[in-house]
Amino acid sequence: DLFLRDETFAAAHAPELVLQVGAAPTSKSLRDWIERHMPEHFLLLDPDSGWSDPSHLVSEVLRLDPAALCNALADQLEAGGHERSHSAWFRAFRQADEASGAAIEDELAAESEFLEAQLVRDLADTVPDEALVYVSNSMPIRELDAFLPASPRPLRVLCNRGANGIDGLVSSALGAAAGGDSPVVLLCGDLAFLHDLGGLVAAHRHGLRATIIVVNNDGGGIFSRLPIAAYGEEVAFEEHFRTPHGLDLGRIGTSFGAKHTLVSSSAHFRATLKDSLFSPGLSLIETRMDPERSLAQHTAIEERLRAGLDRMRSLPEPQS
Repeated sequence: DLFLRDETFAAAHAPELVLQVGAAPTSKSLRDWIERHMPEHFLLLDPDSGWSDPSHLVSEVLRLDPAALCNALADQLEAGGHERSHSAWFRAFRQADEASGAAIEDELAAESEFLEAQLVRDLADTVPDEALVYVSNSMPIRELDAFLPASPRPLRVLCNRGANGIDGLVSSALGAAAGGDSPVVLLCGDLAFLHDLGGLVAAHRHGLRATIIVVNNDGGGIFSRLPIAAYGEEVAFEEHFRTPHGLDLGRIGTSFGAKHTLVSSSAHFRATLKDSLFSPGLSLIETRMDPERSLAQHTAIEERLRAGLDRMRSLPEPQS
């Protein structure tokens, strides 16, 4: 998600063929990359006729079993000796991915404040393999796209969309908790949490076990990253877009029987999350974040990554 925001890299590594398996990806930078640099072939693997092509890019639909196709492709690669996997294009993507990870780690090492990038890293490190992570739309799913490290662990991540991607979110996550024995962790923003407080009634009534992590930036933090923010009071930005609420989420959570903890550091968050995973009932972990500081960190990471990509481009291409 991060390195494809660099237009120089994105333009130099345009795809010739795209194979989409199932639903369209959530990453905007990935979709923009494909839309700006249209591949000659765009194949949609769609055995269930879902036709997930919101950008109208698909050139051919494959009504095939996904596992059978992927196994056949893997067999072909193995029979061919993996020559394609050592192409300059492939190496550049691997190097850019490593540069992304380095940019995130360098910025986290330089930042003393507990912000979203560190929270996502801590979440990935703390939840057990069998956990189910439910993630809200708006900023949380974008934070996972950008900062969740690649891993062979079988972590299951779910999300759902409604009118604006937040309605019914708490109820959806609690439904997942009611339907299985694995620990369930919901990562959401404060507005998504407030939008579905009724779901907490069911959790209390049925004794459900789940952990809700609320990133509280007192309103819609995503709007600070959109062009509308530049218009400020001319469009009543705070009232109509940021919509700060000023509510005490801890008092709200405890009124529904949840155990509330306000965390402000990485170590406190990890310890609280670990304790909550197998504790009975509902745990509410709140972290309060300044949307302007979060935006500044995103910008700093992208600047570090851009510098890393520039260094990568300046190195001579190794011989195959």
